[in-house]
Amino acid sequence: MTHIITDRIIDTLQYANIEVVQTQWIVDSCNFEVILPTNQYAPGADLPPHISPFKTYIKETEYLPERMKEILKLKGIVGKDMDDKS
Repeated sequence: MTHIITDRIIDTLQYANIEVVQTQWIVDSCNFEVILPTNQYAPGADLPPHISPFKTYIKETEYLPERMKEILKLKGIVGKDMDDKS
């Protein structure tokens, strides 16, 4: 077992080397086809903003949310030059 999915804060001391995350981690990871870091999805943490998987960002001049930039960087799609285009 590598992850525990829960919506409540649990005693993690009994689960050594296991990540405890909220359900949104699964949905976001599946939507963007990348295993996202779990630190933002810990029980009790404020979750990152939801980004719709149905919205595509085609134009360079189009606004790109910061969260989407983070996800694209994790996927290796966005380079450092994209940070300046907001």
